[in-house]
Amino acid sequence: MEQITIECPNCKKKYILPSEKLPKHDSIKLNCKNCGYSFFFSPSKEDNNFSKEDSTVIGHVFTADGDFVLAEFPKDCEIILTYKIKDAEVKKSVQKPLTIIGRTEGDIIINDPLISKKHACIEVKSPTLILLKDLASKNGTFHNGMRVSSIHLQSGDVIKVGNVEILFSSSIKFI
Repeated sequence: MEQITIECPNCKKKYILPSEKLPKHDSIKLNCKNCGYSFFFSPSKEDNNFSKEDSTVIGHVFTADGDFVLAEFPKDCEIILTYKIKDAEVKKSVQKPLTIIGRTEGDIIINDPLISKKHACIEVKSPTLILLKDLASKNGTFHNGMRVSSIHLQSGDVIKVGNVEILFSSSIKFI
C-alpha cells in the first residue's frame, strides 16, 4: 500500500495518507488538526497519486519543488490602504494575493517600534473575500478597535498595527 505525505501549508505539520483514500479525479479538502487551516488538493490525472502540480490551496498553488506560490491577483479587484506617517498621508495599493505588513520585512514597511518585523498580512482569496491575519505579532493586530487573529475585511474597516491606523478600501471593477 502506497502512502502519500501531505504537509500543512500553514504550520508545516505532516500527515501520511494511504493512496487509496485519495479521490481519483476530484479534489479533497483537508483540515489541519494542529492549526485548523483548511486546504485542498487533487490527485494527478495520470497516476492517481498526489501531485504537487495539480494541488491548490485557495489563492495559492504548489510548485514542483514543494513550495507555495501565490496565484494570480484578481484583475477586477482594487485594494487601497491609507495611513498617516508624521501627518503625511500614505496610500498603498495591494497588488498581490498575499501582502505582508511589517516594520522591517514585508511588502508594506511601516517604521513604528510597536510593529513587529512581520506583523500582519492581507490575503486576497477573491475580490469579495479578503482576510486580515495577525502573524503572531507581539502587540497584536486590531480590526475596528478589536484585537483579532484573523478576520474578513470590508471597505471602510480600520486596521491598527502598532500606533498606525490603516483605512482599508476595496472595490470591484465591472468591465
